Amino acid sequence: MSNPVKRQHFVPRTYLKHFSEPRKNEYFVCAKKCDDIKNSFMVNIKNVCLRKHLYTLDFPNVNEEDMMLLENFYCEHLESDYNKVFELLTNDNVRIVSPEQKTKIIETIISMYYRVAKWLGKSKEHQRDLIRELISTSRSLQRPEITLPTGKTFNLKESSEVEILAELEPGRRLNFILNQLEAVNVAASQFSNYNISVHKTFGDHEYLTSDVPIVLNNGKPELAEYLDESCHIMLSLSPKYCLILMPDIGNNELTINRVDMSETASLMNCIIINDHQFRNSENFVLGSKSGIAFFEKCQEISESKEKFTELQNKAEAELVTMREEIAKFEDNK
Repeated sequence: MSNPVKRQHFVPRTYLKHFSEPRKNEYFVCAKKCDDIKNSFMVNIKNVCLRKHLYTLDFPNVNEEDMMLLENFYCEHLESDYNKVFELLTNDNVRIVSPEQKTKIIETIISMYYRVAKWLGKSKEHQRDLIRELISTSRSLQRPEITLPTGKTFNLKESSEVEILAELEPGRRLNFILNQLEAVNVAASQFSNYNISVHKTFGDHEYLTSDVPIVLNNGKPELAEYLDESCHIMLSLSPKYCLILMPDIGNNELTINRVDMSETASLMNCIIINDHQFRNSENFVLGSKSGIAFFEKCQEISESKEKFTELQNKAEAELVTMREEIAKFEDNK
């Protein structure tokens, strides 16, 4: 058997490349750790948002094709088409998409939600909690032996929690991978009627991304963690463009709603989106060097309720003025 892929990216390099700067055929992004907000550093996209054997199925006698089931699925069915999706969404002249193009957009974005490493970590935490509860119950009943779903029996006087978790690990990983594949397919169909909106920044304003790039917002102050039909699904596509998938209002349009923002609206929008990325991340926010500098520059506004409210009021006033001008134009036609 040839060696399987060990370093597996949970945020695709094809995606991160659009936030990077080239250096001799390599690509680097600027990263800021969430627990060290004052400092940032450049990192090769090969070396960020990855874990060793994140998706690998490691069973005795497993063949390489099955071993790389999820890694190959993402590579062959989604990553290979990402640049086509990106070009479609960031081409200002494209207003109408075909049903097939819309399906590919939805599938790609939904897959990026499910593939991040935190879901595998959460499944492990859940299993650990269940084992601890099982051990506690066994001890309270004074029954030292427990039988796992694998059929193997453990004596708690002789076996540790670590040993029990190791026994269950291959099955947990397999269930995680199979459930993830199913979830991508089901969710892509479930959200197929969502409307597509692309926001474009003004001037040198820039969007950031993170190691958990899909942000869910259901209108509450805290960001949503789990995907449901009440959520707006947001993804920064590049420093200049941000995609928002919004619940269908009954028309199931095949249009891309393009929002070319004014300076004030762009500033407010970038502050909000970048704050969402920062709060949604596990370890890092990522972007261009100038994008990270822009984020730092905006901290004074985002951390001040008074200054942000002032910015919001100015943006709303500009929007009212713009609507009035449009109404006058239509009346004079």
